[in-house]
Amino acid sequence: MDEPFHEGACGVKRTCGACMKQNILFLMADQFTYDTMSCMGSCARTPNLDRIAQSAVCFSNCYTNAPLCMPARTSLATGLYPEELNTVDNYGTGLTPQSSTWMQRVRDAGYETSLFGKAHLHKFCPDLRDKISQMQGYGYQIVDELPGPRTYATVRSSYYEHLKSCGLLRCYEEDMKRRYEEGPVYDSRPTPLPTRDYADVYIADRALDYLDKCLRMFHGFVRSALAVLMTLGIRRRNMSSRIRMSFRLPRDPLPCP
Repeated sequence: MDEPFHEGACGVKRTCGACMKQNILFLMADQFTYDTMSCMGSCARTPNLDRIAQSAVCFSNCYTNAPLCMPARTSLATGLYPEELNTVDNYGTGLTPQSSTWMQRVRDAGYETSLFGKAHLHKFCPDLRDKISQMQGYGYQIVDELPGPRTYATVRSSYYEHLKSCGLLRCYEEDMKRRYEEGPVYDSRPTPLPTRDYADVYIADRALDYLDKCLRMFHGFVRSALAVLMTLGIRRRNMSSRIRMSFRLPRDPLPCP
């Protein structure tokens, strides 16, 4: 007899056997060196990340294939070197619809796959939502992609529309101008945006909305994922602390997303 099925958040039917698989939550920070965590010697206080590290396996001898966004991300997604992908900087083509990725393998193993935040697996276009079908070809079924901080107010995405609807688009544009054209290289002044409208909080809420929907459908299917997000200090609608981040760190000297 065929197993009964549940319908996933993307409308794809999944068997009950798939619902019993271990959850996979892949958190990837942009411009985050290993020694940013206090447990690795940083002067920054990162108690939540330290707590995760204490109960996890830390790869202290692991290196990225490239010190730039798109080459590193495409290499991680495919298992190939950047030169094999002809993506050695942030201005190349990146992945194509014919690319083979580990996300496709996870999807084909019966998981419902989703992406929230920055992917940068191919060159940014004026509206990231125009590339959703290509992202789905990489293996992501649910896609809510954001560009990099420099282009939040110019490249259209769900976050661009959020800033616009809240009347914060001009505020963000002016803040970026001060940081990148008038301010010092390491300008880490607090964002003028309300905490709930800060990009990291916005996309975390979007991801949690999705996980909440899965939780209601699968009766505990994503409880561990929610627990990890909460452990990282992300609080729905009510942040217990404000995170200050510097987005202008050493990288490609040419203007890039």
